[in-house]
Amino acid sequence: LERARGNQSLAARELGMTEQSIRYKIRKYGLTPREELRYRRIKR
Repeated sequence: LERARGNQSLAARELGMTEQSIRYKIRKYGLTPREELRYRRIKR
C-alpha cells in the first residue's frame, strides 16, 4: 500500500490478489486509510 501510495487497486494488482482480498486484510490488520497516512506524514 505504501508503494502504491494508498491505491488499493494498484496494490492488489502488484500483489496478485483481488481488491476484495486486500480490503479484507486492511480491515483485519487495522491498517490506516490513505488520507490518514498522508495527514500523519505532514504532521510529523
